[in-house]
Amino acid sequence: MIRCIYMSDNVDNSKAVKNVNYENDIKQTFKYTRWFLLFLGIWTIIKKNYLGRSKIKYFSIILCCTVMIVFTFIPAALHTIFREKNPLKKLNLMGPVSSSFASFLKYIFIVFRAKDIKKCVEKIENDWIRIESENEREIMRRNATIGRGITIFCSLFLYTGGMSYHAILPILKGSKTNEFNVTIRPLVYPGYDIFVDPQTSPTYEILFFLVCVSAFVRYTVTITICNLAAVFVSHVCGQIEIVVLRLNMIFHDITDERLRLKDIENRLSLVIQCHARGVRLSSSIDEALSEVFLIEVVAATGIICLLEYYCMTVWSKSEISAMITYFILLTSYVFNIFILCYIGELLKGQFQKIARAAYMIEWHRLPGKNGLAIVLIMVMSNSSRQLSAGRMMNFSMSSFGVIMKTSVMYLNMLRAIAV
Repeated sequence: MIRCIYMSDNVDNSKAVKNVNYENDIKQTFKYTRWFLLFLGIWTIIKKNYLGRSKIKYFSIILCCTVMIVFTFIPAALHTIFREKNPLKKLNLMGPVSSSFASFLKYIFIVFRAKDIKKCVEKIENDWIRIESENEREIMRRNATIGRGITIFCSLFLYTGGMSYHAILPILKGSKTNEFNVTIRPLVYPGYDIFVDPQTSPTYEILFFLVCVSAFVRYTVTITICNLAAVFVSHVCGQIEIVVLRLNMIFHDITDERLRLKDIENRLSLVIQCHARGVRLSSSIDEALSEVFLIEVVAATGIICLLEYYCMTVWSKSEISAMITYFILLTSYVFNIFILCYIGELLKGQFQKIARAAYMIEWHRLPGKNGLAIVLIMVMSNSSRQLSAGRMMNFSMSSFGVIMKTSVMYLNMLRAIAV
């Protein structure tokens, strides 16, 4: 029977280093992750030691980000709930208010789950250290590039649409004169007049700038979630490709019959260790991000519905600039949900590849009872944890279809109510 020793995730790196370029590889893998988490004040928690000034700095950044998020949410929510009486205007404000509230919840859960995210990062770092060959390194680098590419696309969509809505659209709308012959300059969010006069200078300019900063923080939170999912899952996919590669190489270049049993057992041991690390990492990813994914799905379903309604409304009024902005925002939210569902589908399919590869090898040539290890690999591959939204819905392409159908159903309800 195979004698397999499972290595701990927290290995002594000084004794286990096989990839001499691991530091540069790790740096490239977490290039964008580090940028986003530094901006949100969470990267400091993920570092191995954060004491003294680092801890104070980390709390200060988190406090500032939280204040910037609620800076738009609280005034707009108060205005929408207590002051606005027109149902259609309330409906138009529901999109920005719900987006701000969802960003606040997502940020709180990311901070709350920072230590779980740290565990995922440490496991990925240890995998880079354990690389056995240049082929395996190329596989992992290719998958890391895919994760970074997804992050870039998500950033382009969200920052372009979001900042256009908050910075460019108010400028294009221009100022208006009310019934008292007072010039009203537009702000995306109402309710600031509860606290200050938003139309005087430099109050208006300060509020306009802070609204844009708040939007940047909120969209960074959403992009960070997409980045974490993409980087973590693409790494698991790389590990799975390595497992498949090692399975296909079990009988490769074995010439000495006296060493045959030992070589096969060693190779099979490496396969099981790599597979076990991939399974544990996928479970850790779901543990760290499941609540954030749930908020993302619920919020995106409602916001996509509202954006579809806004697009139809401004189209009927021939407001081209608003139509373009809303359409870009709609595309970015749909793309973001699509990416999460695609990543979940990809992870599920990759584990199934291990089961197929294990079945297709010449397992009947395995000496003794070593074939039982292949059965274990196949069983574990078909029962591995998937990405889920709060353990309530697994991410897959069918889930994406359900989310889009739900948003259209709510859109039809809105149209019926608004008529």
